[in-house]
Amino acid sequence: MAAEEKELAMAYWLLPERRAREFFAGEIARLAQRFGAAVFEPHVTICVLPENVVREFSPPPEILLRSEGVRTGDRFTKTLFVQFQRSSAVEELAAMIARTETPVDPHLSLLYQNLPRPARNELANEIVLPFDEVCFREICAVRCALPVESPEDVASWKRVSLQSDESFRG
Repeated sequence: MAAEEKELAMAYWLLPERRAREFFAGEIARLAQRFGAAVFEPHVTICVLPENVVREFSPPPEILLRSEGVRTGDRFTKTLFVQFQRSSAVEELAAMIARTETPVDPHLSLLYQNLPRPARNELANEIVLPFDEVCFREICAVRCALPVESPEDVASWKRVSLQSDESFRG
C-alpha cells in the first residue's frame, strides 16, 4: 500500500518504568540489528484514534501489568511480543481516552519483521524476561500511518505532546 493511501492515526501508548524500559529497549535494538528491522520505543498500545483527535484525560498514577510470557504472531506488528494479562485499569484508561468501550490486547512488541513461524517460535524461546510484572507510569501519543507494514512506516512515527507533563502524575 502506498504511503498516500494510508490513514493517519493517533496511537496512545503506555510506557514502562525505567528498568523495564531499558531491558525492552535493549532487546528491541538487539533483535532489530540481528534481523535488519526497525528500532522503536518499548510501549503498550492502549488505543488508536483518528489523527486529528488529541485527548486530555486524568490517568491513574500507575498501571501494573502481569506478563503471560513471550509470544509470536503472523502480523508484522506482532512478530514477537510480550503478552500481558488483560487489565481493568487499561480498559478503563482506553475507554477514557477513546470515549467509548475499547477492547485492549495488552502486549509489548519486541520485533516488527516478517519471519517464518519456526524462526519466530525459536526467538520466543530464547528470550527470558527478568520480571513477571511491569509498571507503567507514563503515557504518550504517537502520530502514525496505518496499517504499519514496514520499517519505513515505523520510522515515520512522531511523538505528539499531550500536555506539559506527559507522566501519569501530571
